[in-house]
Amino acid sequence: MSWKWLVGGLILVFVLLSRGESSPPQTHRFTVSVQTPDGIRTGTSVVTFQYHNPPWWYPSAAGGMSVQGEAVVVRLGASSVLFLPSTPLYSEGISKPSALKTYDLFAFRDSRYLDNNGNIKFDRDFYPFLVYFKDFNDPNSWVQVRPNDFSSAFGPGYRLISIKSEVTTERPTFEKFREFPKLFEAHYGLRGRKQ
Repeated sequence: MSWKWLVGGLILVFVLLSRGESSPPQTHRFTVSVQTPDGIRTGTSVVTFQYHNPPWWYPSAAGGMSVQGEAVVVRLGASSVLFLPSTPLYSEGISKPSALKTYDLFAFRDSRYLDNNGNIKFDRDFYPFLVYFKDFNDPNSWVQVRPNDFSSAFGPGYRLISIKSEVTTERPTFEKFREFPKLFEAHYGLRGRKQ
């Protein structure tokens, strides 16, 4: 065996050992329902998550997550739109306020937050990240919405009814990008990744 074959074999072994295992993909249909002065408004989206574990030889390394599918968009009125991103939004040094206990949707993969069918059971004390934008042309104008205080964001008569998740075999949705192109281009948490 020549040294080239030996080196090639060692490189292949290293690559294989360096790869961490990935969890099976999980696909959920998310539905957000909001009470408004003009009735109930809902929005849905199908999102697939897959968690990538660090390699066995470096367990302290951070894992990764891939997302396919876009944010849930709920039109509450002529100019008010609620977004449920798959991951919190970060821009120009702004990060998720630590005072609000909100999380990436994939944080709910923990079995404590799943029912017997694998659907997520959202808790008022453990809610996903919700935002609205003051200006649809300004990706940095997002404001986080407290799940128990919609009136501060949208006015009297607005109330979050529910956020539901259902395991599904549907394909991830990519339909809303053209409605808010500047926002979706700027934030991975809104657009996800299309394969």
